[in-house]
Amino acid sequence: MENARIIELMAKKLGRTATPGELEELDRLAGASPTHGYLREVVDALKGGQEHIEKEVPAQEVTETGWRHLAGRLKGLKGETGAMAADDPGEPLKTPVRPIRWTRIAAAVALLVAAAGITKVLQKDQSRIPQTSLRVANGDRKAIVLPDGTRIWLNAGSRLVYPDAFTGADREVTLDGEAFFDVASQPSKPFLVHAGKMTVKVLGTSFDVKAYKTDPDITTTLVSGRVQVTLDDNPDRSVTLAPHEKLVVPNVEMKLDQSKILANALRYQVRTASPDDKNNLAETAWLDDKLEFNDDTFDEVARELERKYDVQIDFANDGLKDTHVSGTFDRETLQQVFDILKMTTHFDYHIEGKKVTVFTTKTKV
Repeated sequence: MENARIIELMAKKLGRTATPGELEELDRLAGASPTHGYLREVVDALKGGQEHIEKEVPAQEVTETGWRHLAGRLKGLKGETGAMAADDPGEPLKTPVRPIRWTRIAAAVALLVAAAGITKVLQKDQSRIPQTSLRVANGDRKAIVLPDGTRIWLNAGSRLVYPDAFTGADREVTLDGEAFFDVASQPSKPFLVHAGKMTVKVLGTSFDVKAYKTDPDITTTLVSGRVQVTLDDNPDRSVTLAPHEKLVVPNVEMKLDQSKILANALRYQVRTASPDDKNNLAETAWLDDKLEFNDDTFDEVARELERKYDVQIDFANDGLKDTHVSGTFDRETLQQVFDILKMTTHFDYHIEGKKVTVFTTKTKV
């Protein structure tokens, strides 16, 4: 317990969040244990010595000075005499330095790493600002304007988490569902959208992100400008999209019966999102309260219909899920949509309240 407490206090001291009482407690604990005393010296050295704690000093200067200070102390502690290194910028120790093993120094540095991790958490907690979580129910859509002027349209069944004010180096939001972003241009402050297993980074552009947890794919479709997409499991590699390009990332594990290329190699695909004669994209048709399907599976279509009409669609025959259907729907009712789909696909359906059952014409329920 005492070890955890002194690490927490050192982390607060590094993060400049310790109260006067906590600093006194740190001095008391450090004085009661030689190991803690040595660790505090290491902390002060890495911090650049006491002369840097309350000053606004460039990070590089603090780092360089701190490591010189630490190197000098380690040289002095290595021998039996306790002599300080000649190039050590810190003040000489007021009391003779006791012999210390290098393994103890290594342990102190290891504890310091842990303390630094705690510092990051504490600093994050200190800097956290109020967050807003906006949910859109099935059968509904919403439009909002963020504090920076970015406009966002949320599709049915979506959730967006965003800060009440953008105060950091980036503008970050988290999306579960689908949204269209028209990002306000701030070249010095990138806009980041965390969606599923990927992060979309932009400076100022318009694009659609679709990342429903229940869908097999996560997609990003660029309308204008430029976006950079990074996969969470491969942060060192990013994919840059041009206008009318669509990035498709598998959202679930590939089935064993799919091709080896899909199962073993395909991490993502970049496809062309073809505009119609009015330069509109099927991926953004929902903004005009439309649905466009182009040779999509009935299973995919059913999920879209569930969100738009706030219903539950069940397949009495799983084989229907893989049937491919096409169509464009504007203001049709749910029954009209199914009647139109029936013209090209052999199935029947039954609607009872908010539940729809789809079945083959040979297996009516």
